[in-house]
Amino acid sequence: FVTVHPPGSLDPPEKRRRVDHSENEAKAVSATVLSNAPASVLKIRFNFDGGARGNPGVGGAGAIVIASTDIYGSAHVSENVTKLREYCGHRCTNNVAEYYGLKIGLISALKMAQQFSKACRAARSAAAEAEREAWEVRLSVRGDSNLIISQMLGTNQCRSENLKPIYKQCKALVGQLKSLAEGSKNKVVEVNFAHVYRKDNSEADALANEAMDQKRSWETTSSQNRKKESTELTQGEESIEEVKNEILKVEDV
Repeated sequence: FVTVHPPGSLDPPEKRRRVDHSENEAKAVSATVLSNAPASVLKIRFNFDGGARGNPGVGGAGAIVIASTDIYGSAHVSENVTKLREYCGHRCTNNVAEYYGLKIGLISALKMAQQFSKACRAARSAAAEAEREAWEVRLSVRGDSNLIISQMLGTNQCRSENLKPIYKQCKALVGQLKSLAEGSKNKVVEVNFAHVYRKDNSEADALANEAMDQKRSWETTSSQNRKKESTELTQGEESIEEVKNEILKVEDV
């Protein structure tokens, strides 16, 4: 008669031990990959500006908001550019108009972050990973007003009674953004402010002038979906089977 042996049963004991060990290691790595699944990422960068012709006079504000959305599990990165123009009235000061530029940019960023959070929740639920709803929102704000930037950073106090109301509104919007991540270790919201020179803020300046010219407020948006390059895939998006196969390679003895 012929004795049938299970696959691998005739391998030398030391090889079988290596295989068993490798299988356990593969399971551990699989669990690690799942538990450290990459966060979805929303990157927002916006420049703002504002001005008044006459100071006080006809005021306008502008902001250009550039956002890149990378949802975990998606094969595409969504990129959009929003151009905001805000008419600030006929008796506006330069600083109030500057704050209006910041305010409309923050409102736009907050809306994007809220929509992003909902999309992440839906994506995780669809993948049966709702408990791993990890995401990051990274907001970079740029303006050419030293006064506004320093007040938002807290290095300069807002003492002007004329500016305090809109200053507080902008601080509240930043607080709302950061509150989206409160109570969760898997969510991050970062907001940073930086001053730029006027020559590097020309697009926002042009939008503010459009608002002053036309004396109205409006926005335009353009968007596109870009397929992820292979170099953009994070470790957690690699196939777990590939990780297993790499570990389970056993040299012949």
